[in-house]
Amino acid sequence: MNKEYEYKASKLTGLNVSFKSKISAKEWGPIGKEEGEVLIRDNEHLKGTLDKNAFGASEYGLVHAFYEVYGSEKAGELLTSLARVFTVFLQTYGFTCGLDDLVINRKYDKLRREAIEEGHR
Repeated sequence: MNKEYEYKASKLTGLNVSFKSKISAKEWGPIGKEEGEVLIRDNEHLKGTLDKNAFGASEYGLVHAFYEVYGSEKAGELLTSLARVFTVFLQTYGFTCGLDDLVINRKYDKLRREAIEEGHR
């Protein structure tokens, strides 16, 4: 192993950041006293809720701190990874409404018309 590389590697530290989350600690009640502040030390998430302030375009959030420590290329990879995770989440738990969901089929259209006619009588 190259001595110069070994020296640089020993000087490197992970991501160390702390910031407030958008959801305050009091929203969590008595069980979440530490959830209002995010604390990450040496790339380890120690406490806090990761929410919009962590992933969004907020100054001194997780993405901003990651950019400062690891540079633009790695920050781009982080954003790509987050986009993939969030997309899978929305595909699994999200709500969509397509045209097929809005068009009534013939069976239920007949029942609807009968109910309207009954109401007029």
